Amino acid sequence: MSILSYYRAGCEKFLNGNFSQPNPLGGIIKGTFKIYGGKELDCQKILWIFDLDDTLFWNERCFSRAFIAFYKYLESEVIRHRALPFAGRIARQVETISQAMLEEVNPQTGEIYGVTIERFPTALTRCYEQLCHQFRMQYDESVARCVYNIGMRAFEPRYYRRLGLAPGAEATLNALQEYGDALTLLTRGDPRCQAEKILALQLNRWFGRNAIYIKMKKTPDVFNEISAQFSTHIVVSVGNAYKWDVVPALEANCFGIYIPGETWAGEEYDGPLAQTEKLFVVDEISDVVGTREIILARANN
Repeated sequence: MSILSYYRAGCEKFLNGNFSQPNPLGGIIKGTFKIYGGKELDCQKILWIFDLDDTLFWNERCFSRAFIAFYKYLESEVIRHRALPFAGRIARQVETISQAMLEEVNPQTGEIYGVTIERFPTALTRCYEQLCHQFRMQYDESVARCVYNIGMRAFEPRYYRRLGLAPGAEATLNALQEYGDALTLLTRGDPRCQAEKILALQLNRWFGRNAIYIKMKKTPDVFNEISAQFSTHIVVSVGNAYKWDVVPALEANCFGIYIPGETWAGEEYDGPLAQTEKLFVVDEISDVVGTREIILARANN
């Protein structure tokens, strides 16, 4: 029996309302349905498109850890005999450099830095170079190489494993999976580090190989591409960056769940939020499950 037939067999036992059926793949299938003309049944399901960085996983902690190591290196090995600027000031300096590099062409590859791995360690080395000018120090290539390697610590799989998923993420994914909804991962970043992250966090527990998308940018076309594969589903995007996780999703006629938590300048959004019933703003990822019934009701109005 197909999964869809299994859903319908469960629905046929009731009139309008809720149903709960054992899932042949494991777990329990839950949902709502309506009868049209006493014959047709519609067991509505949702396609959840989850962001990864700083939604399911506290990614910015990886960069903060690498920056702290950079600052300590400056303090202990590079600028030992002078007053080192306030750490927050140097952090802002690094972020300004990194932000400016988003649209800059990497001379080594001929492509823009964007969200590639090379951008962050290169930003640290440029910050070191600026500090050399500021303190009238000799720029040292060996020091620059050390700084670059420190920056690469932001992408260590063993640290991904140590951090694990964000609080509430696993329970949320499990709950939505039990409803029989479809789960898709749409992450913006360099495929090299994102693939390592996905492996380290064992995200294949919820997202199959064909349900993982790694993109340099999230656009309405990307959301349309994913949605087209689930034509009978309500589509909901979930993420912490309004600019990347919500705006293009709404433009693609999806629902959007915004968990405010922009963690760096590249995600900042200063405009007003959309005035639409398709937008939900929640405090944390654990609140996502509570929006499910409201989304189903609004989608069927």
